[in-house]
Amino acid sequence: MIDHAILVEDDSFCVYRGYQVIATVKWTSIAEIVLLKREGDIRETVGLEFRFKPGDHFIEVDEEVLGFDDLVRILRNHFPGFDVKWRKRADILSACRFSSIYSPE
Repeated sequence: MIDHAILVEDDSFCVYRGYQVIATVKWTSIAEIVLLKREGDIRETVGLEFRFKPGDHFIEVDEEVLGFDDLVRILRNHFPGFDVKWRKRADILSACRFSSIYSPE
């Protein structure tokens, strides 16, 4: 069984734990996308944090989650200001650091 997975849909994406949906994120609810890099026991992990409007709720997914690459590919379609060079920024970002890669402001 798959631990976590992302399924991209036309108006949203869903995050699954096993066969259960644990989050549904509408594209229109996203206020900011933040690149994050964390140092683990074995290696560093790169991920994205989606911050919502209004308030400071967020959901975080990383490159280890099945469907992460599909999610990243579709982001530029929904967020015209999305930094398509985010992976290069991740390479130079220190571990345990964050960097905004999309914000409408």
